[in-house]
Amino acid sequence: MAEWQKPEIIAIWIWVVIFFFLILVMVNVILVRNYVKQIQKQERKNADLKLEAQKQLLQRSIDIQEEERNRIAGDLHDNLVSQLNILRLLYINGQHDSIKEKIVSAMQTARRISHDLTPPFFEMMELQDLLEEQIADLKSEFEINYYTQIFYDLKLEKTHKLQLFRVFQEVINNIIKHAKATHLEIYLRITETNLQLKIEDNGVGFQQESTGGIGLKNINSRVELLNGKSKMKSELNKGTIFILNINHETF
Repeated sequence: MAEWQKPEIIAIWIWVVIFFFLILVMVNVILVRNYVKQIQKQERKNADLKLEAQKQLLQRSIDIQEEERNRIAGDLHDNLVSQLNILRLLYINGQHDSIKEKIVSAMQTARRISHDLTPPFFEMMELQDLLEEQIADLKSEFEINYYTQIFYDLKLEKTHKLQLFRVFQEVINNIIKHAKATHLEIYLRITETNLQLKIEDNGVGFQQESTGGIGLKNINSRVELLNGKSKMKSELNKGTIFILNINHETF
């Protein structure tokens, strides 16, 4: 009998094979455990990043709401309250003929502030109709051309529709405050995948590097909340163009 055929030698080789097999199994177990730990670590990291991004979005949303409250409070104080004070003085001084005109003006101011908060029937109205109603209130101040191309019946959630409406309001408010414009071109296009809003004025324009005002920051924050992209092109004395593009499939 050959040396290697002896039972004790065979037993030794069996144990050697088993030993190396066990080592191989242990190494595989350790590698798998380390791999699983890496995956779990990456998932926790991704979850933390997602949570942080959500916190930042929430904070930006809160900041925007606070800016809106301050703006509305300013409107109430600077416009409506001042008009009511004038009415009181006219009444005290017996100038009753002027009161009717001031009451109409105060009612118009109250109506505008109410529309700025939330337009009537907001939830039931389509975005294009909301813009048209807002534009109707602006026609006393601007010559306006409003165009729509609606190729898709887009049903927006209330939060998305509100953010889009606020973007429109912010752009228009900036035009009213700063542009000294007389003419507006407004274009809304909705397809199966995209929404585009374009607002162009013939105002005084501005230097591109001076775009860091609160109104523009609010616009950019809202666009980010909508996962959209926007750009604003302006030249001094040649007006300004605002363009918003959103892939609404990401909603």
